[in-house]
Amino acid sequence: MSKTVPITGVSGGLGRAFAEEALAAGHRVVGTVRKPDQIGSFSIDWAGRSMVRVPCSILDYEAVFDPIHAARKAKDGNRTGVPVRAAKALLTVLDADDPPVHLALGSDALRLVQQGRQRLQDDIDNWAHLTASTDFPTDH
Repeated sequence: MSKTVPITGVSGGLGRAFAEEALAAGHRVVGTVRKPDQIGSFSIDWAGRSMVRVPCSILDYEAVFDPIHAARKAKDGNRTGVPVRAAKALLTVLDADDPPVHLALGSDALRLVQQGRQRLQDDIDNWAHLTASTDFPTDH
């Protein structure tokens, strides 16, 4: 019997392997990413007010990560995505007869995915001649 299986971390590693195995076994997979930089602009408190930073003994750490922490702090409370709406969307997908294997939640995530796909298509189009040049000659 086919089931819909929710799996986190499908962008790589075990999560991706589990998703591929579930799909190969005939199940439907709803995959999510678990890396905060891949969740888009949802109004969650990750790296925001709830984050407590502790002193670091690595001298170069602060110089590298201070701009990242400042950017996260600036975005805190100014996100476009609503977590409750994301949860409802996932529940809708879990009940779907033909759920998507890839689901972008949030307008910012959709935009980033579309831009990434366009860059991929541009590379494929621009390098098609080199890609095809690796085939055996057609007269062999």
